[in-house]
Amino acid sequence: MFSLKHKNAYLDIYSSTPESKIINIAREVGFKDLEKLSIKFIRDKKELVSQINNFNACIFYLNENFSVKASMPTKIGEVLMCGVPIICNGFNNDIEYLANQGCGIITNFAKDDIDKVFEFVNPNNNKEKLNLKCIEIGKKEFSLKSGLKLYTSIYEELSK
Repeated sequence: MFSLKHKNAYLDIYSSTPESKIINIAREVGFKDLEKLSIKFIRDKKELVSQINNFNACIFYLNENFSVKASMPTKIGEVLMCGVPIICNGFNNDIEYLANQGCGIITNFAKDDIDKVFEFVNPNNNKEKLNLKCIEIGKKEFSLKSGLKLYTSIYEELSK
């Protein structure tokens, strides 16, 4: 059984998936602390964005397939720009790069990884330093300014 052994830990899930389906999946994978599980149905993306600043970390689990390996979810950039670290599976090299920059960790979400996850989001660690690192990397890698700079350099190189 998967249990949140850390007494102050809880899991908020923001999804457009029906709550009953999420609860069924939680039970199937052995999550037994359902009272520590909060499921919020999100219809409006603005509602989710307003909640991001309350997160200690944001978990992404993406199925590894051809299209995911060649992409980067926009939400990851938004989360980092809010100063929130990411926890996710290693679905491509870009996410590994971000984790190596210190603004996230990669996990296979196995039961034996849970301590690694809790250590990463431990509020006793230097949370402010981690938040600033996430913002720095978010701006460097996902801002409009850095994107325009990169596209301009590519355009200039191609137009030679």
